[in-house]
Amino acid sequence: MRHRQPGFPAHPDAGRYPPTPWAAARLYRGFVLAAIASGLSGFGLGAALLLATLRPNAPTLSSVALIEVHGAVQLIGWCGLFTMGVAAHVIPRFRGNSAIPFPWPQRATLFLVAGGLIARSVAQPWLAMPGRAGVLVGGGIAVSAGFVLFAATAGIALSRGQRTKQRVEHWLWPGLIAALVTSALYLGLNVELAGRDATLADPRWNAAFHSAVVYGFLVPFAFGVSGRAVAGLFRLRPRHDQLDRLALLLLVAGLVLLLLAQMDAGEGAAHGIAHLLIGAALLTFTIGLRVLEPGTTSLSGSQRYVTVAYGWLVVAAVLLMAGAFAGANGRFPGQPELHAVGAGFLTNLIIGFGSRALPLFEHRALRGIAGLSLAFWLIQYSVATRVIGAFVALPDVVIATAAPAGLLGFMLGVIPLLDLLLRGRTETPHSVGRFISSLGRSAGGRTPCPEAPGRPRLLDWQPLAASAVVSPEGALNEKPAVRRASR
Repeated sequence: MRHRQPGFPAHPDAGRYPPTPWAAARLYRGFVLAAIASGLSGFGLGAALLLATLRPNAPTLSSVALIEVHGAVQLIGWCGLFTMGVAAHVIPRFRGNSAIPFPWPQRATLFLVAGGLIARSVAQPWLAMPGRAGVLVGGGIAVSAGFVLFAATAGIALSRGQRTKQRVEHWLWPGLIAALVTSALYLGLNVELAGRDATLADPRWNAAFHSAVVYGFLVPFAFGVSGRAVAGLFRLRPRHDQLDRLALLLLVAGLVLLLLAQMDAGEGAAHGIAHLLIGAALLTFTIGLRVLEPGTTSLSGSQRYVTVAYGWLVVAAVLLMAGAFAGANGRFPGQPELHAVGAGFLTNLIIGFGSRALPLFEHRALRGIAGLSLAFWLIQYSVATRVIGAFVALPDVVIATAAPAGLLGFMLGVIPLLDLLLRGRTETPHSVGRFISSLGRSAGGRTPCPEAPGRPRLLDWQPLAASAVVSPEGALNEKPAVRRASR
């Protein structure tokens, strides 16, 4: 008796979406472009705030409010929008589908999150702004609605498919639930801020929002994509499933305990226990992924970013666990672990994964990668100063050089990605999607549609992981198996 291959249904078209036009299938472009714009604003604002610490004047309420804006822009704008765009592209393919056939919710998510973030960024430090309360509440509603819409769209894509459920999905579902929690906390933060007509957000709401978006939404999605896409793209060894499941249990338990403790505003042992559990979860996942094992690590090409990203995650885990015992209220002052996770882990992972995966998404080579090496060292220098500076008083010259180093490193790191996406939008404009024919080509016959029915999908991660290699020069070299699939 013949058995079907595990992971595929008895009926090939079961659960599959109808074919999607190529332009509509690449909605991640807008998300990534908006994320890069947010990152440029966030890193620029962070550099200015760091340089401002060298001045003898005491910080004002507006400058402290800009610190909170900087955090929101980096977490929601830079990391969040990039995560949403990539997730909307790869989640259907994890389940063997083509692109999501209903693009309008994704476009609405982009405009709602970006617009709401801009509204708060302008209104919070501007106390005399006309209609400030309404702008804050409106911005909170927009971002909250965007997160809810993303969770619903991604949840639908994750719940249907022609393949059996993958092992990474147990990270993605908690991430979607945390997206709903994040939306509620962000809305509550903005409403509370507008109700008090204050410049600074309530510490309880602000801390809970940061915890939910980082450890509830961003980290689980990073882990889910790493377990499937990153492991395949960089040819990691098979992960330890038991450690992966243990990391999930530790992270969920620690996050729930931390959110309850932060909203309670107490200073008991709950904070320390929660940070201990979260730190153990980050460390356990890194060990289980085997990304730092000898023979797997690499400091060449785009993989250096991924390797060092998980190195910073280990640093964050150690800081969280050490702060549970030595820090006040279960953490060290200055939140060095947040910079290690946000600027160290997430930023390095985004640039490393983006420089490896986006050329495959776009079907074209990455250009101008000479600056990626310099960008790598500039980013590590900037992150190291932020983490070390929480424990040691650094010389002014170090702070003065670290501030522009982070901004310059970010710019050099995203320029190749920006060039890649802008070339893609120029060569395959969005409007071409309405002229896609059922044969998978545009009216002019020059625009391939890899998602057309009956054609192999180049972005099926399993064969791609074993055959696609990026050369040191950045050219996308495809072995014969991938060349046949892309015809």
